[in-house]
Amino acid sequence: MMERVSICAACAHYGVGPIALSVDPACRSKDEADRLCMLHRARATEGYCVLCGRREPWVSPWQHSAIGACELCYRALFGAELADDAASELAKQRKEAMPRGIGGGGRI
Repeated sequence: MMERVSICAACAHYGVGPIALSVDPACRSKDEADRLCMLHRARATEGYCVLCGRREPWVSPWQHSAIGACELCYRALFGAELADDAASELAKQRKEAMPRGIGGGGRI
């Protein structure tokens, strides 16, 4: 869950400057997108990476959130080693979530 503060959660997490205020600086909204500045909110509500606005989010720093960064932006910002670790963890989570008999060549 994102912490409620007046600054944009994406600006603060990703270290994007200049840091902007969220669209809900009073922190009254229940909508997680309102915790973002106008630019990041617009990208997120369209279903795109909050950093570039061109690709689908690949990973999110917040649990159960569709707000995040694409793989290319994540790799550029955090480096290949952390991105590879994130990719391994995502693959592990997908494998654990996949029902038996699907994707493994087994029969249903």
